[in-house]
Amino acid sequence: SYLNSTSKYISDYKKITSRSKKYERHISEKASDAIKYVEVPSKQRYFERMQAVVKWLEDNPAFYHYYFKKYYVCPSCGASIFDRYSKEEVGDWIIISCSECGELIKKYFAPKTL
Repeated sequence: SYLNSTSKYISDYKKITSRSKKYERHISEKASDAIKYVEVPSKQRYFERMQAVVKWLEDNPAFYHYYFKKYYVCPSCGASIFDRYSKEEVGDWIIISCSECGELIKKYFAPKTL
């Protein structure tokens, strides 16, 4: 099914976006240390470029949204679910559907009381 085939991308997106700041900081520190101690000019340029890329990622968090956007499309009409979705609460259910064509995307059971 559509949801099963996209679950890998969903978990990747959540994993990357939830840990991106920590990962960016870690890589930036590693690159800084490498720049201080590396003696080969080509390796120095490599780590400087790595730092520039990490800085760009820090300054452009929307990149992750853009990167995964093509994987989150309505199976019926192809509209981006990032841009075109509707959320409706029906009793204890949250229903996510495409706002373009109305196709059901996901249905979550979310009881208000336990």
